[in-house]
Amino acid sequence: MIVKNNLTTLRKRLLICFVIHQGLPGTERKKALRNKFKRLIRKWNCVRILLKLSKVSTQQKEMNQTFRVVDNMGSVFTFDPSYSKKVITTYGKLSDRVRIIFRKDPKERTKADERILLEVINRLPLFSNFPSRVKQDLAQVMVFDIFEKGRIVIRQGDPGTRVYFLLSGQVFLIQTETDPKSGAKRTIHLKTLTGGSIFGELALIRSIRRDHTAVTSDDSEFLSLGKDDFEKVLKKRLLKDNTERYDFLRSSQHLQAFSDKQIQKCADSSELKTYCDNKVIIGDVETTENVYFIKKGRCKIVKRVYFVRHQSPYVRPVLFLHETPEQREKFLNKTYGRKMRWRRQEVHLLTIITLHPGDYFGAGENLQDMYVVARGKTECLLLNAVQFQIHSKMDVLRRLKSEREDVLPSDIELYRRFETNRKWLEYRQQLVQEVSGRKPGDTSPKYTYL
Repeated sequence: MIVKNNLTTLRKRLLICFVIHQGLPGTERKKALRNKFKRLIRKWNCVRILLKLSKVSTQQKEMNQTFRVVDNMGSVFTFDPSYSKKVITTYGKLSDRVRIIFRKDPKERTKADERILLEVINRLPLFSNFPSRVKQDLAQVMVFDIFEKGRIVIRQGDPGTRVYFLLSGQVFLIQTETDPKSGAKRTIHLKTLTGGSIFGELALIRSIRRDHTAVTSDDSEFLSLGKDDFEKVLKKRLLKDNTERYDFLRSSQHLQAFSDKQIQKCADSSELKTYCDNKVIIGDVETTENVYFIKKGRCKIVKRVYFVRHQSPYVRPVLFLHETPEQREKFLNKTYGRKMRWRRQEVHLLTIITLHPGDYFGAGENLQDMYVVARGKTECLLLNAVQFQIHSKMDVLRRLKSEREDVLPSDIELYRRFETNRKWLEYRQQLVQEVSGRKPGDTSPKYTYL
């Protein structure tokens, strides 16, 4: 319709130009018409390019739109799948003024300095779970550091002197083990930390030496806390969080093969995260670095499935499922019957399973085209998968992966469920419309196909 309107406008303008320039001499009239025509052609090319860009933008918007999901029970929830692409959270770099204040000796800071630092700490999600009193104490004693790429922040075997809060950048945690029989050394990559992470606290809590090395993989900014200040401000709270993680892992039926000592090691390296309602926890990934155990709340696993709607003016619309994108594209580009039938690609998100406290996900199952969405406020404990390797429990991880894959249906099975549910919803809608919209003496049904 837009293209047709633009063509009509161009024709009208050319006709007006012809009428206006009738009074000019022949050569001048031709030149004026030619220049006017060139300008209109340039405008038309611009319109064509804008239409093309608009089409691409619309397709991208459809791919990243906020999805509306209706499960088998009829409940509706929405979520934005683009959240799953934000794997690395950036907390932003500190201003020069704040850096200067943080680098001051805590004894030299004024009350105004402490107020500024408290405002900064209140804005950082890293400290959102800390009480106000703890934040005030941190504003008085924390200091700022910036390390270049490749800098060793803490070294395995050294005594613990500081705890670090990563503001921006990335840090690799590495552990070196020595085989007791052969004496060979093995280096294990434990995890990659991004902005919003805490590390180095274990050695201060237990009064032990560092059990891993932390190396910056990029220019990184930190806030840090000395040992004495840590014991006064944070030790009690972090020790309580560690005990809470241990109790949860020890009570999990999926980790009964682990000894108490191994569970304690897992609790030390694990992390407890809270997700708000309809937040995408993970999505559209083949594998994950962590195994997620649900502590509180519940999650839904939904899968993105591509259908092709084939509609004719005479029969009920049909949705086709194709095994590969190439088959789907080939079907969409068929020329047969285009004047009477039309086809379009549709994206549907189908609920696969609901997970409850004690359940898990991310044990190695393929989550491509799938999203794990929090339903209500949800707490998950993230256990790094490398812990199964360190403690020689890979058989447990393989079992968890197999059990989770058994409950993830194929696209064909999802299609059968979807068609059954679709027919039921159509029947229910038709029945409601027929009963509510029928007038006295009117017996003709009114059908709407989904």
